Amino acid sequence: MRVVLITGAPSIGKTSLGAWLLDELDEACAFLDGDSLAEYSPRNLIDRSAIVHDNLMVCAANYAASGIETLIATHLFGPEDIARMQKEFRSQGHSALVLGLVAKDDALLERAFRRYPENRNCEGCISMLRETNAMVKAIPGITLVDTTNKSHDEVVSSVAVMLGAKQNQTESANL
Repeated sequence: MRVVLITGAPSIGKTSLGAWLLDELDEACAFLDGDSLAEYSPRNLIDRSAIVHDNLMVCAANYAASGIETLIATHLFGPEDIARMQKEFRSQGHSALVLGLVAKDDALLERAFRRYPENRNCEGCISMLRETNAMVKAIPGITLVDTTNKSHDEVVSSVAVMLGAKQNQTESANL
């Protein structure tokens, strides 16, 4: 199975991209949103990153056993999460591709404030978005997708083409 992990700052479009890719790819696909993998209360009860990881690994095993060819998972995965999951997926015989959605800070802030207008004057929120965007840009070994000035359709189309090309390269390498 091919696993595609999509990371990026809040409001960058990870969940929308993952859901839309289901309709774009010509293979048996599944989509998991990391936020949905870790809904619990109270929020400080457990390590959210650990529960997302554990639930994702269990779901991936179930999807692979069911014949799913591509699993798309979205979440704000940090560098350590990505390294650990890539290693685990590869040890189970799956390929693992990580896409990092990024944008120029102004474009990211505009999207976030459109979604959450109450955060427009929240300096902590602005700082967190900028820091998260910079963190994703600095993750080694991932494929960055700059979403600045691109519509959802343009991003989905370019990533769908990219995933097709990645699959074809993998198949060619195995011949």
